[in-house]
Amino acid sequence: RNVVAERKEGETITSALAKKYAPDVTIDNRFKCTYDNNGLISSTSGLEDLESAFTFTGTVGTTAGYTCNLKVFFDKNGDGLYVDNENESEVYFDGKITTKENGSFAVPIILPDDLKGYIRIKAVVKTAAGVSSQDEGAIVLQYDESEKTTVNVLQILPNDKDTIKDKDGTTLHMGNNKSYSTNFFDSFKAASGVTGIYLNVTEIHLKDVDATVDDLSQYGMVVIGFADNFGGKTHDLSDKAVKKITEYANSGKPVLMAHDGVMYSAYGNEYGTGTTDDTAPKASIGFRNLVGMDRYGVMSSLNTGTLRRPNMTYQYKEGFSNAIIMRFGTANGSALGSYRMYEGQKQEVDSNIFKTDTVNKLNSGQITEYPYQIPEDLKVAYTHSQYYQLDLEKKTNSSDEVVVWYTLGASKFTKNNSGNVSGNDYFGLAGQDALNNYYIYSKGNITYSGAGHSDMNNQTDEIKLFVNTVFKALKSGNQAPVVDVTSAAYLKSVTSETYVTTRIYDQFVRDFAEDSEYKEVTIQFTPHDADMGVSKTPRFDTTRIYWDVDGDGAYDSKKDVEITDMIYEDVDQDGMFNLTVDKVARREYGTEWLHNMTHYAIAINMNNEKYTKNGVKLWDAVNNGTARINIEVRDAKIAGIAQVNLSYRTLFNLE
Repeated sequence: RNVVAERKEGETITSALAKKYAPDVTIDNRFKCTYDNNGLISSTSGLEDLESAFTFTGTVGTTAGYTCNLKVFFDKNGDGLYVDNENESEVYFDGKITTKENGSFAVPIILPDDLKGYIRIKAVVKTAAGVSSQDEGAIVLQYDESEKTTVNVLQILPNDKDTIKDKDGTTLHMGNNKSYSTNFFDSFKAASGVTGIYLNVTEIHLKDVDATVDDLSQYGMVVIGFADNFGGKTHDLSDKAVKKITEYANSGKPVLMAHDGVMYSAYGNEYGTGTTDDTAPKASIGFRNLVGMDRYGVMSSLNTGTLRRPNMTYQYKEGFSNAIIMRFGTANGSALGSYRMYEGQKQEVDSNIFKTDTVNKLNSGQITEYPYQIPEDLKVAYTHSQYYQLDLEKKTNSSDEVVVWYTLGASKFTKNNSGNVSGNDYFGLAGQDALNNYYIYSKGNITYSGAGHSDMNNQTDEIKLFVNTVFKALKSGNQAPVVDVTSAAYLKSVTSETYVTTRIYDQFVRDFAEDSEYKEVTIQFTPHDADMGVSKTPRFDTTRIYWDVDGDGAYDSKKDVEITDMIYEDVDQDGMFNLTVDKVARREYGTEWLHNMTHYAIAINMNNEKYTKNGVKLWDAVNNGTARINIEVRDAKIAGIAQVNLSYRTLFNLE
């Protein structure tokens, strides 16, 4: 914080420091969460029952009258990135403040109604000299009773493998099936009173996936796992299943993949034993880039048929993890496993060197704090390193950024035959290596967990961490834009198989003189997206307003008619549209995009000849009750639509 630039001539150290000093910003304690004895976030402390607007408070320094810029970030998807760029923003306040008594400040912040759950907050103050300080906290925006929901989850299990505990090799069942341990389900349910989310888990095996993936829209999340060597040597997802799950993920829906979901042995054997170990090649090849394990982009730059199993020749080109390079690599032509990654590494290189019962926290966020508080060092069921390095390079869009939350560490908990804790010199020498030894990480709406090698059900803290992981995965899904029509009556919402949600409204049109050529209806609407902040920098990718002539809910230039009247923005935010005050949002249709949480209106002349299709005017459709005006806004992944059914109603004179 106390950064000093090179002093100018005649400038003292004291004056230089004064110019570069930023007083500490401190978020008030009501934005700091507390926990009960079970590590569950308290229902009475650290929770805020907030409406769409609330006051954010804290202090900057200790004196009144200090002026600086305050920027408040809300980490809506729990990735810890606090984004603010031309594509997306998590900024909910950005402006100058002047402190009051004891350095206190209070600013109003408006939130979208659909922003719920645990929200981590970062407050950043910046001086005129450009020096900043920051503090972090959190709030929990509670669900009303009517908003509490049950999420349908699809868990894809391995086929019969006769290993570990269950006959199918599953090491963790997420559902409430009394035939297996329900420790996870019970821990999740115990937190549901705070979180407002319940689970309904459907379990299917790999061999049954094809019959289910045609309609994934009914599920709020897809989970692939948990098992060691998931898929085994004889079972795999089909091309169809890989395609459908990829489409599901690309639409912004959350996918959670567990241990050994992407295998090193999917490409055949190249080190000379004469055998082929093709473990789940379609899933491994199909998902490797999706889950962020393709560090060098080989899945797109090389024909998959040229890929090699790990050896020293191909290690850097293909991005195999250090553990796999040591396991299958050689040193100067010596035997397999003779290569050592670190000087002083003494353990014999075999499969056991990469196993551990300890993970260490690398980053803090929702996954480490909500609904359970998770220790820094955590005992887990025995697990091991995965097979590919992560692509940790900074990306243009935050949805492509990989954030590692826990890394594998040297064993701290399990004692050996001598009564001593069994350490592991590889993990000890590696430190917290997020590139190679990740345990849990997230990449946008994709979450990956290294859990599942061994039975997890008796690991209390690991179960709690996985409960947090599931909440993180659910929260990370892309929120589709929503269009609220304030001039019409809301009827219902429907979601298509392509994951587009349409809100349906009725709006009645007033009487017009029979000879009037100008028959106008004004539709007022507010688009909002929980994935966007209030900054004016990010805007919806596209906006389209059209007469849905065939009523299929999708725009077709050959069948439908685009509405090109001017759109007005409620600049003074008084809820009324006055053309002398409010500005035209788009003078030419499509030349600008609309902003988040901003009130707009469009005045449509229903009798305009340009709104004619197949010889029928829009006004005629209004009269016969078939006029549907669709307002569609789209973010980077998906659209949100409001369908406004226009109908004419004759008003009677009651006098």
